[in-house]
Amino acid sequence: MNSEREVLEKVLNIAMVDDDIKAVCMNGSRVNKNIEPDNYQDFDIAFLVGNYEIFIQKLSFIHEFGESIISQCNRVYSRNGIKDQLFYMLLFNNYIRIDFRFIPIEYFDDYKKEDQLLEVLVDKTEKFKDVSKPSDETYHIKKPTEKDFRECCNEFWWISTYVIKGIKREEIFYAIEHLNIMREMLFNLLDWKVGYQYDWKVSTGKNHKLLKRYITEEEWILLTKSYPNGKINDITCVLNKLIEQFYDLSQEISNLLDFNLDFKEANNIKEYINKQLKNE
Repeated sequence: MNSEREVLEKVLNIAMVDDDIKAVCMNGSRVNKNIEPDNYQDFDIAFLVGNYEIFIQKLSFIHEFGESIISQCNRVYSRNGIKDQLFYMLLFNNYIRIDFRFIPIEYFDDYKKEDQLLEVLVDKTEKFKDVSKPSDETYHIKKPTEKDFRECCNEFWWISTYVIKGIKREEIFYAIEHLNIMREMLFNLLDWKVGYQYDWKVSTGKNHKLLKRYITEEEWILLTKSYPNGKINDITCVLNKLIEQFYDLSQEISNLLDFNLDFKEANNIKEYINKQLKNE
């Protein structure tokens, strides 16, 4: 069983012979037309079931997909939305990974609303007959408010002072951890630039994995250089590069979105950092 067709045929066969399985859906990248398929895509399969407590005790059918080399099984409770569900995630010895999700059928409406990247495979109850074609619209970059922008900038500059502290104390891991936070703020600006350029109708994906296809080669090279090695000199160099890229990009975003930029805050921190690095 090595193809998507074989996996889905197995899912459908299991669903059709078990009366407790009321519907089966697939989520994730395999139903996203904007994601180029590869051998590392998971199967995200959701079973909506009746007699839930009994059903989740009889999951032996999972072994029909093969022998697993590692798995995780977690039952998740919530006060809102889907209040009880079971996640059973497996990597099989043929290197196919399937993330099974088991949900009581009474929560079908909450499940249906949570993600537009949804393809209905089985629907014995016709509860999903109004579901439209899968769409990644839920994940499109959202246009920020001016408050979002200002908070992002403030966080970047505030966290930079922690990096300086780590550099001066030669606390490498402390400095790198806070560099990572600064980079996340830079990711926000890059996403917002992409969103603006594409009329807020694109997604850069989980962990910004699709960002490269939307930004310039120069921006990409600068971004890749924002990951330091474990030496203080390199961490210091990366900090300066991050600051330079963020400073320029924040001005660009403020112009594109007609937001006010706090130049005084940014320049004050740039001056502070320069003096700290010069031991003034």
